[in-house]
Amino acid sequence: KALNEISRREHLGGWVRADETVDVPELTNEVARLSKENARLRANVPAREYCGLTYEEMLSQIEKHNLTEFLHDLYEVLAVSSGAEISSLRGGRGLQVGWGETEVKRFVIQLQRLGIVEMKRDYAPPSSEPKKRGEPTTSYMRFEKVDLITLSQEGRRFLNRWTTEEV
Repeated sequence: KALNEISRREHLGGWVRADETVDVPELTNEVARLSKENARLRANVPAREYCGLTYEEMLSQIEKHNLTEFLHDLYEVLAVSSGAEISSLRGGRGLQVGWGETEVKRFVIQLQRLGIVEMKRDYAPPSSEPKKRGEPTTSYMRFEKVDLITLSQEGRRFLNRWTTEEV
């Protein structure tokens, strides 16, 4: 009984009476037209670039220079920090794989050339090394120059895409 009462209320929206048919061929044509327009618009959008390279070109460069594994490890370190000291990456102390000092330098230079990372010199307190017996303690703190590696903005965008597509 309630459904009959509701169906008689013609002012309600959302109800289609059986005698009011939808023009299916016209609707199909409209969907096809919109699909073509969407494809045309997508074709006109320039490929997203990362440091002047398309995503595929950047992947190719990373593979060409054997940076994939190092970059994955480095991203794990840099994703949770604003930067890392280069010296902390040497010898694998900040990375999962024990990379040698020469490899780390070479990889970082390649990533810098690709625009994925940036290097900057900063000052930090010296690493805490145990004092030698009888060595005088000082009341002031010396700062030493350190090389920091950070992800560039483009590098972070690229790596965010890379890690999501890798899964």
